[in-house]
Amino acid sequence: MKFKYDLLFFLVLPLLIANKSFALFDIRLTGTLLASKPDLTSVNVGSNLSYTPSFGFGGDVLVSPPLFDLGFGVRVESLGTTLSKDSITVKTTNSRTALLVDYRFINTLLLIGIIGSYGISHSGGVKVSDSLTGIEYDWQAEKVSSYSLGVEAGVKLLGFILGLEVGTESMKWANLTDKNNVSGASTDLDMSGPYTKVFLGFGF
Repeated sequence: MKFKYDLLFFLVLPLLIANKSFALFDIRLTGTLLASKPDLTSVNVGSNLSYTPSFGFGGDVLVSPPLFDLGFGVRVESLGTTLSKDSITVKTTNSRTALLVDYRFINTLLLIGIIGSYGISHSGGVKVSDSLTGIEYDWQAEKVSSYSLGVEAGVKLLGFILGLEVGTESMKWANLTDKNNVSGASTDLDMSGPYTKVFLGFGF
């Protein structure tokens, strides 16, 4: 058994002590799962309908000054989910552009670091339809704010980067109004929750 641990140690050690691997630009595609738990009763959805995580795709561009482990960039992503029970169907959409900052504690063939984002442009909404009554609500947020903090880890090979990011995201939708004018009220939704992001890209 000791031999197995010794072998594992010598396999991982080069990833930790290898010369630092710097790239001026990192460009990567992302797939994101955001596990929000909003109170949908405020947008005329029955309390017996459970919200499922939103899923979608996006991309990151990171710029790192030479010889530094600190990076700056931009993130874009678009998420959504569809729920249905009995005659009720709910569709949510959530698009976001954010500024990125990351710091890598390890930046060799293996990368490990922390990453944060701050939203600068958003759109979000919920469409609710009832097939029995024919009533449709189109709730759109007038104001959205967001930020996130996570941990990223990945491997680099021949310029390609494959990794995983996990963390928590604050996402607040304010002053949702029904564009179909079925409801004259306005409401807020808290779309915050933990997230998981898979990324694949390359650095140069």
